[in-house]
Amino acid sequence: MDMKDIEALAQTHAADRAALTAVVTRMQRELQEVKDKHIQAIRESIVEIAISGGRLRQAIEDSKDLFTKPRTRILHGLRIGYMKGKGKIRVMDEANAVGIIQRDYHDDFEVLVKTRRSLVLSAIAKLPARELKRMGITIEDAGDEIVIKPVDGEVDKIVNALLKEADKEAA
Repeated sequence: MDMKDIEALAQTHAADRAALTAVVTRMQRELQEVKDKHIQAIRESIVEIAISGGRLRQAIEDSKDLFTKPRTRILHGLRIGYMKGKGKIRVMDEANAVGIIQRDYHDDFEVLVKTRRSLVLSAIAKLPARELKRMGITIEDAGDEIVIKPVDGEVDKIVNALLKEADKEAA
């Protein structure tokens, strides 16, 4: 096999990608047309949902005595009423809280506080190879690889994603 044969194979591969790109471009155009066709109705529905939801919320608030036992009811596929909120933990000063936990709950410190140290791989990669070796760190797959990829545009990114998905399904 010579460079002329490889060039012919590359030309065929590029033509196949161009055909797929055309199909994806057509699909994107059609999807945008569908979105454009329905976006106004979607926006109007969102407004209606906000209005009706606000009215329902106000009615529940005004009729709290109807939701003592049971506290919730299922009506028309909606659970309405009152539930105990899950709450949200908010820490004003994390360092202070960690200090107090360490002082007052030292036996449970490891359970209550997560301490994590990890390498910054982007910085590690810049160290000299002899230093990496000394630390027991290796860089894998740094040799030559076969490359077959187009100069990416937006459509090409979608094409690549579809090809990766097809590869996963095939595997």
